[in-house]
Amino acid sequence: MNNNEFVNRVVTLKMRNGVYFKGILLGLGSKWALLKYIPVDYVTDGYVLINTNYISTFDISEKDIFTEKIIKLKQINLDLGYEFDLEVTNKVLDILKENAVLIGIELKNHEKMYVGFIKIVREKSMKVHLISKTCEWLKEETFLYNELRAIYFESDYLNSLHLYIHSLG
Repeated sequence: MNNNEFVNRVVTLKMRNGVYFKGILLGLGSKWALLKYIPVDYVTDGYVLINTNYISTFDISEKDIFTEKIIKLKQINLDLGYEFDLEVTNKVLDILKENAVLIGIELKNHEKMYVGFIKIVREKSMKVHLISKTCEWLKEETFLYNELRAIYFESDYLNSLHLYIHSLG
């Protein structure tokens, strides 16, 4: 099975650091893989873009096949409302910036996430205005594309923070 045969299937991606991501593979390019994220059992929660440089294997296990059957029964909407060019990092980030999407950025540590809005997209980096978990504005920080492992968006957590920020005016 080549990697394109995994598209629109529930898959488990193993990262080079041993971390696993499970989700419905919505798209695959040379730079990024886009998943409808399944953090636990049969629960979908937003989307995650995974840097393909850090993926070691794609797999569909028996558990993934069962999860896929349940997900299909739930008739989950997979339409994002916009399309990503998963071949070009700048284009992916421009879409998130233009749509004012609150993102979570994962670097080396799977347990740590930087949350914020993309302010500037450059050739090899982006500048993000970070927020705290209590929605306080923090500093702007630059992230190099080659250090990004995963970019989360439209999860319940991120949508909740985004809603609160907008309630402040």
